[in-house]
Amino acid sequence: MISLDEIYNRNYPMLNYISPFVWEIWKMWQSQKENIPFFRQIYPYYKSFLKDLFDAEFNLLIGTDLSVAGVIPGYSVHEEMAIWQEAGIPPFEILRSATIIPARFMGVDKSLGSIKEGKKASFVLLSENPLKDIKNSQKIEGVFLRGNFFSRQEIDSIKLKIITANGEMQHN
Repeated sequence: MISLDEIYNRNYPMLNYISPFVWEIWKMWQSQKENIPFFRQIYPYYKSFLKDLFDAEFNLLIGTDLSVAGVIPGYSVHEEMAIWQEAGIPPFEILRSATIIPARFMGVDKSLGSIKEGKKASFVLLSENPLKDIKNSQKIEGVFLRGNFFSRQEIDSIKLKIITANGEMQHN
């Protein structure tokens, strides 16, 4: 929510990845621009509350809500993980909150959420260790999705197709 002015001034990164349909959903948040100072003021408290929940051993889940302006599928997960690290949550626990804990919550941990023989092969190959810095989770070299491998070049090609499919749309 602290990025609303960037979004509606068309200065927000990766707007070309947002479909016209999602942009229409995002428009409903435009009325909240006047609340940006408040959102910025409470942001440190959000991180403190997040850390308190972690310290109290709540099972926290990494996830994003596409209907909120500025949430870009895939990218926002990495942003959320970085926020958690800033809040003081260790990278190992952040990765658990993005993998096995949500799989358990959804009741699919027998087939998803960790790497084990017999499970569906969906995972990300990184060029640097996310346990040293969770931001390294953004340094993606390849993806195994349901047993199919996508190289960095293939991922870039898919991203270009998304931009092309969205057209050089003008967000009104």
